[in-house]
Amino acid sequence: MKRRSVLKSIGLISGGALIGGGPFLYGCSSEQEVSEGIISKDMVDLVEEIAEAILPATKDLPGAKEAGVGKYVNHIVSDFYTHPEQQVFIQGLEVFKMDNFASLSLNEKNQYLFKIESESRNLPRGVFTEEDGGIVTTNHPYRMLKQLVLNGYIYSEVVAKKGFKYLPLTEKFVGCMDVTEETRPMYHV
Repeated sequence: MKRRSVLKSIGLISGGALIGGGPFLYGCSSEQEVSEGIISKDMVDLVEEIAEAILPATKDLPGAKEAGVGKYVNHIVSDFYTHPEQQVFIQGLEVFKMDNFASLSLNEKNQYLFKIESESRNLPRGVFTEEDGGIVTTNHPYRMLKQLVLNGYIYSEVVAKKGFKYLPLTEKFVGCMDVTEETRPMYHV
């Protein structure tokens, strides 16, 4: 009799997880809106402008904007950055917005990014004191953004499909093999 009640309980638990699991599985949906997260829609557009300047489209590969890097950056900053890191990141985007980065020409965008890149090398990490007295250090906002842009680009579906060739493994392991244009490895740009 005890075994039957245990099986019944397991059935209720697993059935409840499947039936009532919608809110928990919402994060797995691919149809999420850009507005979800702490970065506003216009700031996501700005991130994509910056990302496109960092990784522009070429004849062989799509640009960062086509790869959807803005949505990726919004997701990572919203879900995985600490509150002080989020604040630093958003303040960094505000600087780009105040300088009207989106309206600059391509040459001006490149000069602006080179200037920010050199400044970010010389500036120390940001140090903040939280309300509870703890000290938090963060990277320069441009360094955060550039790292997210590069990761979002490399791991995007568009880049994986257009930029890399899928070579299924053979039945046996080949430790050393020549790499040609036909067999270039994944993530070797």
